[in-house]
Amino acid sequence: MRVLLTEIGNNSSGDEAICIAAARRLLAMGTTVTFCYRTNLEDSLRSAGLTVRQVHMPIQERFDSICSVDKLVSAFAERRPELYRTLRSVLLDHDVVAVAPGGKFTEGLNNPVALLTSAVSLSLGVPVIILHQSVGPIDNPDHRTLLSEVFSRSLVCLVRDDRSFTFLLELGIPSKKLARCRDVAIGEDYPLTDSTDYDIGINIRYGFTGSIKLEALSRIIRHYNIFRPGGRILVYSTTWNIPSEIINSLSSLPCDIEAIMPSYPDYLRKVGRCAINVSDSWHGCIFSMMAGRPVICCQTDLKTWKLQGAHAPSQEPLEVLPGLISKHDADVVLDRVIAAESNPFHVMEHQRRLIQYGKELCEEGWAVVNKTLRGINPHSYSL
Repeated sequence: MRVLLTEIGNNSSGDEAICIAAARRLLAMGTTVTFCYRTNLEDSLRSAGLTVRQVHMPIQERFDSICSVDKLVSAFAERRPELYRTLRSVLLDHDVVAVAPGGKFTEGLNNPVALLTSAVSLSLGVPVIILHQSVGPIDNPDHRTLLSEVFSRSLVCLVRDDRSFTFLLELGIPSKKLARCRDVAIGEDYPLTDSTDYDIGINIRYGFTGSIKLEALSRIIRHYNIFRPGGRILVYSTTWNIPSEIINSLSSLPCDIEAIMPSYPDYLRKVGRCAINVSDSWHGCIFSMMAGRPVICCQTDLKTWKLQGAHAPSQEPLEVLPGLISKHDADVVLDRVIAAESNPFHVMEHQRRLIQYGKELCEEGWAVVNKTLRGINPHSYSL
């Protein structure tokens, strides 16, 4: 069974983790795996000891006002005929296309491009499975219609959180096409740290999809230092390497800065060095919970609701704060940090249950993937 894992477009710690985990599981099912990528993960795959072929597919066009698979494929073939022929050849050399897990579909992102490989696959008769996604909100009517068609024509769609599941049902995706899952990283066993080097870690998302403001970040660092003189503070990121201008801006403040993102397999070791974390990264929050460290969750990116829909049954949804945007927001985050330091049990128990339920649902979702793959008859397509 030849699987093309597509829409690999970022090298954040979280994207690296879920692509490696997805490849590991697919290979364990007896498939061969090809990565169709915009961001090369060769070094990460080598670190994980996985043999995966890689194909570079630099598709960055915008296809606005397109609301159907046929129109999207036609527009792509007309604008980029050589790249279309290359993609077509790659697709016909595989038995199934698997859309890489993540949160690729929300308002503000280039949704048609994220659906393009799947659309071409469907037009060729190559089956598509959607690995676990957080989806929505999406307001653009063309994007909603296009996504609905691609998801409805796919064999199965794994959904990473309950709010996304509800969104897809409301969009008209047949319930038989949807399978509840959780983030594949939750199902992995990463090495833990033996020590706590920092009292607080502040995990920042800066740049594209980031909303953090330097004034608010500086404020929480200064005020935490006032609250806990000599407290050890680490600023780091699981989304982007921290740029030099941020490092320079924070250089006079009482904190350490880890400029390079954690990489496989050290996500929990790095995040777990902090007794408590503040994070506006989905995987930053997940890694902290998996490391057994309480985390103050902030809005992750754009308007996504992935954190709000990840809780276990009978649990209250996670509290998700706006983040380090204004002075007031920074003060609210600091209040939550102080409260969690004083009484961490409630936060940690809530997050422990979320992770335990996530592990169970992750296995259920991947069992659906395995069953779906077994039902596909490998074909040799001809150009």
